[in-house]
Amino acid sequence: MAAPRMIPDLNPALLMNYRAARSLKTRNTRIGFNGDSTFAGVETGGTTAQVLHSVPMQVAAKLQARGINAGANNRFGCASGTFATLLTMDSRVTATGAWTQGATTAQGGQAFACSAAGTLNIVPQGNVTKADIYWRDGAAGRSFNWSVDGGATTQIDSTGTTAIKKTTVSLGSSALHTFSLAWVAGAVTIFGVDFYDDTSSRRELSIQQWGISGATSANAIDDTDTVTGRLAQIKSGKALMTPDLMIIRLGVNDWRTSVSALSMVGNLTTLVTTCQANACDVILVTPRYDGGSTGLAAQQEDYANAIRALGPVLNVNVLDARAYFGSYALGNAAGWYSDTVHGDTGGAGYGEEAEFFVRALLTV
Repeated sequence: MAAPRMIPDLNPALLMNYRAARSLKTRNTRIGFNGDSTFAGVETGGTTAQVLHSVPMQVAAKLQARGINAGANNRFGCASGTFATLLTMDSRVTATGAWTQGATTAQGGQAFACSAAGTLNIVPQGNVTKADIYWRDGAAGRSFNWSVDGGATTQIDSTGTTAIKKTTVSLGSSALHTFSLAWVAGAVTIFGVDFYDDTSSRRELSIQQWGISGATSANAIDDTDTVTGRLAQIKSGKALMTPDLMIIRLGVNDWRTSVSALSMVGNLTTLVTTCQANACDVILVTPRYDGGSTGLAAQQEDYANAIRALGPVLNVNVLDARAYFGSYALGNAAGWYSDTVHGDTGGAGYGEEAEFFVRALLTV
């Protein structure tokens, strides 16, 4: 009998939007990693480098090492429960003054908000030339400015119409830059900033980190703000926030909070069909093994089986990470866990997962 394939195959016919975007070469191809803390990069006992060790960041680095233009130089939302927690996880982000985690739900967590003097600084880890600022337009009198490396400021003003806006700005020559957003007036809301290098018309796979600590499948479809909520952002169009491919890994926090597998399937169906209706391909991923006993953890395989079954029903690829990694006991013995569910401190466990996703993408 032939040995099982350890490199997961994806069906290219289910990734037509992603493949079309890659062939255009007129813009970056965007891949959103949508999930929970295990995509956000949480590691028990981790440092401010936790986010840098996350799966999306390591996927970009591994693709780049293979000669494929890729980057994960972005920060979307407060993914870590509080603004203060974010600052302890992501060494790229610092802030002064009144910047905080806002009330507006967004991809990657709650949006950044500021209503008084303060500056939000983000330092991408790679050489970059451009930044796409995603922000919430609204009532007149909301203004902020941006600057690069402490230089001159440029002001952006609201127009009075509530909408998702994207402002693309030049950072100068390809280099490591410090990017700053500073409050000017009103209630400012920032969804995130995506940095990239377009020197000589370079295009890349832009790996966008949309993981949210504690996220359930219901959180992923939170559209309380119907204009700029999480589903609204997926519906916003390729000129704004709609990705070309969404990689979705949810389920852990559903069983941990005793949300039924049936409810999870309903929420995932809403998320997947919303993506499909907006020219965004989807890859579903079975969740990490949970060595704990919280909620319905004893029934976690039922949730994984539900996701395995959902793929053919919705006509999307499924990556069975659980089959690939074997069990919690095996992964923990290999040093891939920092607790019962998160990757290990230092990122080797998340690094092995990143390799799993890279190898799958390379089969297309």
